[in-house]
Amino acid sequence: MSLKFPFLEGFFWEKFVGIDGPSKKFAVEISLLKKTWREIKNFEGKKIYVIPSDLCLLKIEKLTIPKKLLGKYLKTKYGNKFLYDYAIDEKRGIYYLVLVKNFQIPADYFMLDCEIFSLARWALILNQKDLQILDFGKKKITYVLVKDFQPAAYRVFVNLKSEQKLEEKLKIIEEIPFEKEIPIIYTGGIINSIPASTLVNLIPDLKAIYPKILEKRFHLASAISAALKPLYKDYSPSFTQPPIKEKELKIVAFSSFMSLSLLIFSLFGLEKVKNDTFFQIKEREKLLFKEKFPNLPPVSVLEQLEGMQYHPYKKSVLDLLKKALEQLPKSGIKIYKIKYRNGVLSIEGEATPKAINLFNPSSMKNLPNGNFLFEIKVSSS
Repeated sequence: MSLKFPFLEGFFWEKFVGIDGPSKKFAVEISLLKKTWREIKNFEGKKIYVIPSDLCLLKIEKLTIPKKLLGKYLKTKYGNKFLYDYAIDEKRGIYYLVLVKNFQIPADYFMLDCEIFSLARWALILNQKDLQILDFGKKKITYVLVKDFQPAAYRVFVNLKSEQKLEEKLKIIEEIPFEKEIPIIYTGGIINSIPASTLVNLIPDLKAIYPKILEKRFHLASAISAALKPLYKDYSPSFTQPPIKEKELKIVAFSSFMSLSLLIFSLFGLEKVKNDTFFQIKEREKLLFKEKFPNLPPVSVLEQLEGMQYHPYKKSVLDLLKKALEQLPKSGIKIYKIKYRNGVLSIEGEATPKAINLFNPSSMKNLPNGNFLFEIKVSSS
C-alpha cells in the first residue's frame, strides 16, 4: 500500500532557468524526489548561466595528490589568474577543472555551467552512454565527445563569420576525428532551418539522433541542458554562490522544527547549508587568526589555534615555530599547514626543486607541476 499526499506535491518542485547569452533562456520545474522535470513559461527560478565554450578551458587531470590538498594546490596555481572550479571523480581517480577568463559573472546567478558540460549533458538527457555533439554557433563551432556519460574530448573553432553558410562551416571541421560508431546530435541556431531528412545525413557515415525536445529550437540546447543541471548529476563544476546570508540561516533555523522541513532539507538543501555554514566559520577563523598572528598563513586555523593560542606553554610553542621557520629558505616555499601535537610542531607545504635542496624535510612527495609537497618536524626534546 502506498501513501499519497497531493497537497505536499508543490513542496518537491523547484524552478531553475538555464541562460545562454542575452536572449536564450529555458525554464523548468524539477522534482528531485521523483527525478523528473517539466517545462514552464516564466523565468523566475534559480538562474544557471552558461559560460561560452570559447571562454572556458576544461582540463581532465589525474588525481596525483591527496584530495584534501587539491583545493589549496589549485588556488596556488590558478587563483590569481582565472576564475576556476573543479569536481573530483574518485572512481576514475581524476578531476575535472574548468578555467574561465573574461566572463562577467551575473549578480543573480545560482550556478555557472561551462558550455562543454552543457553540451555533454545531452548524453545523460538522452540516456546515450557515448555521444558526439556538434554545436553550430554564429561565430564559433563546438565539438564534444562523450564517453560513459562524461566529456572525453572537445574542440572549439572560433573567429567565424556570422554570415558563413553551413556548407562553409562544415569544411572547417573536416579535421575533427569523428568516431563513426558513436551517434551524433547537432545543435545551434543554424540547425533550426535544416529539414530533419537533411540533418540525419549532414555528416556521412555518422548516425544522427534527432531529439524531439530540440525540434525548431536547436539554439536552446545549452540553455535547456543548463536548466537541467541539478537533475542530471555529472562532474561539472558549478561555481556555486558564496555562503548564504545570516537572514537566510535564521529562516532555515526557524523552519527546522517541522519534520517536513527536515525531510525537505535532507532531499534538497542539507548538504549546501552544511557546506556554506562551514565556509562561514572557516572564514571567521582565518580573520581571527590573522589578527593575532599577522605573519603566518591562515590555513588549518583550528589546528593552529589549538596548538598555539590555547596551549598552556604558548612561549615554547612559538619558539618551536621560530626554530622550524628558520630551517626554511626565504623563497620558493608555500606553507599550507602548521600543527602542534604532543610536543612536536610540524609544517606542511610546497617547495620548488631549488628550494627543496636548501633544507632537510622529514618527508616529501612529487607534485605534477614539478614541485614537492614537504613536511618538517621539530620537537622540544
